Amino acid sequence: MYPLEFLIKKSLHPKHTCKPLLNVSSSAVLAAAFLAGTCHAQGSFIGRITDASGNVGMEGALVVVKELNLKTTSARDGRFSLQQLPPGSYTIEIHYLGSKSLQKTITINDDETLVEQLTLSVDDNVDEEVLVYSQAASLNKALNKQRASNSIVNVVNADAIGQYPDANTSEALQRLPGVSVENDQGEGRFVRIRGLGPNYNSVTINGSKVPSPNAGERAVALDTVPSDLLESLEVTKTLTPDMDADSLGGTINVKSLSAFDRNGLFYRASAEANYDSNTSKTSPKLSLSGSNLFALGGEEDNFGVAAAISWFDRDFGSDNVETGGSWDFDNPARLEEFEQRDYTINRERLGVSLNFDFKPNENTDLFLRSLYSEFTDTEIRLANVYEIYEFETDDSGNIIEDDEGDPVTIDGLPQDQYGAAAVARELKDRKETMKIASLVLGGESRLNTWTFNYRAGISQSSEDTPYYVDKAAFEAEFDGGVRYTNDKLIYPELPSEVFNAESYELDKIETAQSLTEDEEYNLQIDIEKQLRLGKVPTALKFGAKASQREKTSDEDVWVFEDLDEAGFTEEQLLLSAYTGSTIDYTLGNMGNSIATDKVWQAIAPLNRADYVADIDSAIADFTMDENITAAYAMATFDINRLRLIAGVRVEQTDFEASGFSYAEYEADGEEIEDLYAETHKNDYSHTLPSLHLRYSFSDKSQLRAAWTNAVVRPTFEQLSAAKIREGDEVEFGNPYLSPLEASNLDIGFEHFGGYASYWSAFVFYKELDNFIYAIDLGDTADPSLVGPGEVSEANTFKNGKAATISGLELAASKKFNELPAPWNGLLLSANGTWSDSDAEIEYLDDDVFNQRDIPMPSQSEFTGNLALGYEISRFSARIAANYKSDYLLEITDASDEIGDVYVDSQLSLDLLARWNITKYAQVFVQAVNLGDEPYYVYINKKRYNNQYEEYGPTYRLGVSFSRF
Repeated sequence: MYPLEFLIKKSLHPKHTCKPLLNVSSSAVLAAAFLAGTCHAQGSFIGRITDASGNVGMEGALVVVKELNLKTTSARDGRFSLQQLPPGSYTIEIHYLGSKSLQKTITINDDETLVEQLTLSVDDNVDEEVLVYSQAASLNKALNKQRASNSIVNVVNADAIGQYPDANTSEALQRLPGVSVENDQGEGRFVRIRGLGPNYNSVTINGSKVPSPNAGERAVALDTVPSDLLESLEVTKTLTPDMDADSLGGTINVKSLSAFDRNGLFYRASAEANYDSNTSKTSPKLSLSGSNLFALGGEEDNFGVAAAISWFDRDFGSDNVETGGSWDFDNPARLEEFEQRDYTINRERLGVSLNFDFKPNENTDLFLRSLYSEFTDTEIRLANVYEIYEFETDDSGNIIEDDEGDPVTIDGLPQDQYGAAAVARELKDRKETMKIASLVLGGESRLNTWTFNYRAGISQSSEDTPYYVDKAAFEAEFDGGVRYTNDKLIYPELPSEVFNAESYELDKIETAQSLTEDEEYNLQIDIEKQLRLGKVPTALKFGAKASQREKTSDEDVWVFEDLDEAGFTEEQLLLSAYTGSTIDYTLGNMGNSIATDKVWQAIAPLNRADYVADIDSAIADFTMDENITAAYAMATFDINRLRLIAGVRVEQTDFEASGFSYAEYEADGEEIEDLYAETHKNDYSHTLPSLHLRYSFSDKSQLRAAWTNAVVRPTFEQLSAAKIREGDEVEFGNPYLSPLEASNLDIGFEHFGGYASYWSAFVFYKELDNFIYAIDLGDTADPSLVGPGEVSEANTFKNGKAATISGLELAASKKFNELPAPWNGLLLSANGTWSDSDAEIEYLDDDVFNQRDIPMPSQSEFTGNLALGYEISRFSARIAANYKSDYLLEITDASDEIGDVYVDSQLSLDLLARWNITKYAQVFVQAVNLGDEPYYVYINKKRYNNQYEEYGPTYRLGVSFSRF
């Protein structure tokens, strides 16, 4: 026993005396003795719950002392602690889904700690091995954690991630109720919860907030984190006061491995080949994870080391045709511009996790969690951009000319009508690396009825895009023979000369480099006191947290144009000097590629300093500081079958934004052009009460209700201090935006029917204030913001009025153990979320602000999952479907819903099969996107293309080795 702990324990028990320890100089010891209150001779019971082998701790088991109505749950290593038990005999009950309930009588003596390991035996219709190692077992583990939580929580375990063909953390989460993902190039990237966009949700790694590597966002792209590094993922949908109150949809916590998740040596290794049908390329993936326990200081297995590494080097591609919303919807609808795009992509993911756990005694747990992820995205984008039009003619069919003798044109073409086109052949070739690093040091100390949790966290993220070709553009004009068919998947009909490289001349080459960095430091302490108010077990908890965040962005831009003046010959300006091989484009013909190396060779002799774009380079630079301090207090009461949690959290935010503004306009007859720095500050505070209720009808059925409040801060793009004014048009951020405030009500019922079987139903309702949206203030804009003189457009962000979100969330799973063989291997799981939202935005019409209603952006009215699995001793398979209905992506014109952009509904179908060659080795095959579901975005109506992209199915074949 450590000296400090020994002295404090002496002060707590009358056996040793209640006399003050005057000879102890440490103020911490005196404070602990004072807080302990009156002295009573009591004992404690510390246990660990394991499976029958004794090797795997069972997290989420319910532990009940019947005589005292005292309840607790087992931690991730299966351990639990019951303190301040009066001397006597007690009946201990332990409930774990899939296991027989355990009942045991214990005897507590004065000032003694009883320590025991408790072994669970499986239900009669559950195989001993299947309880721990199977697709049903992974679901069963998650359900036990969900049942034990004080909040509405959904969990997916590492084993379950392996049961689905999900390559990254984002994709693994989409199987949970109410969770869906936003894709990028066919891969899951950002997570939506209950239909709310990624910026309304929060991400933590091992409890420490993760900053975003993207310049203007708060949302964290979870495709940067390999799923092989994880032990579990938790989505918390109702926040308690001891949690950060910065999420509206939910908080995603990524938990990495711990050696105490298992007893003794554990390792897992896997290798797979990934085949992309769109490019016919095969890519490797390797992963290795392991852990072990060691003895330090004479104690048995009290020090744990866990590590994981994952590497995935994926080559793939996609084909795209998009209009970007360039439609004129006068009758008939006219398309003004569209693009064909071919993407060649390499994404390399490297992830490393190294974690240490130390338990110097039964009352102290210390840990160090580290995670590093590096995601390198190399993308070559080839584009043919068609700006289409027709010539205006008189009644005789003759082309009308203007006063200068140039033909008069009409923008756009109706479908199937021939016209002309200005065509640009473009290249973009860039390599960006996103990094996320998280380090969390902390622990828990238990001193009788007191529990102290403490942690310090450092999280860093960055997005580095070194010097690259942002755009190399070659242009040409074609006076006729151009038309298109099919408004959804645009098929152009083009004259042959469109594909002749000799027709195009170099317009300009834009290059750039950028670096965004985001750092967050936090310190947190939580103190909990267990006591009894009469016969009611009570826990009082309070704590504080301080965090400091700095986000910076630095970008440099160069524009190489008018290159004939720089000495380029006619041959050097022709596209034919830069072409490569034929583009592999499945949606039509795009001609030959543009070779990046030839573009670099062309500008290499030029002095880069002569082509700096000063304004563009400065406007993208910014520094933002955000410091948040918080304190909370809460109380938990166990009143017979009812658990009540009430509390309040107070958060103070201090924000500062610095950036550059550019102005070029005329005022009072004077030409003004200026580039200058700006700094803005905005401080505010919030008081956020909450109330949680959980009523247990039995150990398998419970009713939950929660009233919570949250605050979601604006994105960094919305808070930007930058401003650009050119003439009478101005665009600027708004550092003085108020954060979105939400009051949330959740009510639901859960029934856990046994091993891997449950159903739940929840309804939720959210009232939002200070909803943020983009607006054109026009000439009503404050001159102090936009400058003097007339302004016709003033595009910025504004706080709106109230918005509401309501929904129903259903989920169920069933393992059919009771059926005769072979049907007892069936496993069925399904969930669905129906949601509805209503928000009001303003727009300026003839100097008058009008309003219209919109749904919340990124909110699907329905998201759902359906999975059918089958497993026997050596074989398991699962087919899974994921569906999300269409949702609002973007508002291009606040005054007219005809310009609203929607993502079409998507249904993905995936398959996974595994065969256990031996107890420790297995072969698996996966198929992703079996239905070749495209990504389709439309404007106004589904027939009008905004973006159409195809990826094709992906197939994976691999082998894995495990030792538990």
